Amino acid sequence: MKTTENSIKLLVETVDSLCEIKFFLEKAVVLADEILTDYFGKTNFKTERGRLTAEYDSNIARVKSEVVCDYITQAADMTEKLLKQANDTLELPQI
Repeated sequence: MKTTENSIKLLVETVDSLCEIKFFLEKAVVLADEILTDYFGKTNFKTERGRLTAEYDSNIARVKSEVVCDYITQAADMTEKLLKQANDTLELPQI
């Protein structure tokens, strides 16, 4: 009975982690799209104003890109944890 409880607990933790991964990836996609359209899509180097605002826009894009990378790193770390949990669950003796 204890083995079944452990399996259920690991399964619940796995599902929770999958939801968190989905959340991080959704946030990363939204930010990446925002970076692409708001900064790189509108940069106009042909005008003086465009050149002046390009540096400002690139700094904002850089910060948002770092956040995207952080979300992706967190999702990757959680994926590794899930793989370990799945292997641990498979190794539990079945009743």
